[in-house]
Amino acid sequence: MKSGFLDKLIERIRRVQPEEVQNYLIRLAQEKGFLERIFDALQEGVIVTDVQGKIQFCNAAAGHLFGVEPEETRGKPIDDFLRGLSWNSLRSSEGTVSRDIELFYPQHRFLNFYVAPLHLDKAVPESAAMVQDLVAFAVILRDITEDRRTTERTIESEKLCSEIQLRSSWKSRALRFSVSIQSFINSYKRSVPPDLRLSYVT
Repeated sequence: MKSGFLDKLIERIRRVQPEEVQNYLIRLAQEKGFLERIFDALQEGVIVTDVQGKIQFCNAAAGHLFGVEPEETRGKPIDDFLRGLSWNSLRSSEGTVSRDIELFYPQHRFLNFYVAPLHLDKAVPESAAMVQDLVAFAVILRDITEDRRTTERTIESEKLCSEIQLRSSWKSRALRFSVSIQSFINSYKRSVPPDLRLSYVT
């Protein structure tokens, strides 16, 4: 449905029959419900805020990540959920801002999220030109806890392998040094007559 649909409907409301208005409203409600079901089917959390950062929509995945029912978030500042981050530092009308955060409630997890501005075309008065009008922000959240743990396990495994290789290398060097010394002592014994050998060399 086009963004100007409601504007056109409101302009023509006096000429539209009541049954048609009812049909349009039913169609709008069906489309809204269908879109909400699509967003709730996503594994990523989706939050839509107004320009001030008040939540207008929250899907089931985002509610699950924050341990709340999606309906409970509507109208609340997003700062209540992205604790420790300033909404003003995240919002940008120019482009997307991305961050990683660590949550401790309701479960300890790591999230990656990005904030993208949402614009609608707005007609310039007394002109045919259109301008981009900032109307909302979309916040997309992705749980990266398992990726982070896999990375940490890989780093620990690589550290352990490096430590084993280092110990093995030192052991090998010590063995080579010991063999060299023994070889030198044996060579010394053969080259020096018995009566001239130092007493501590055996």
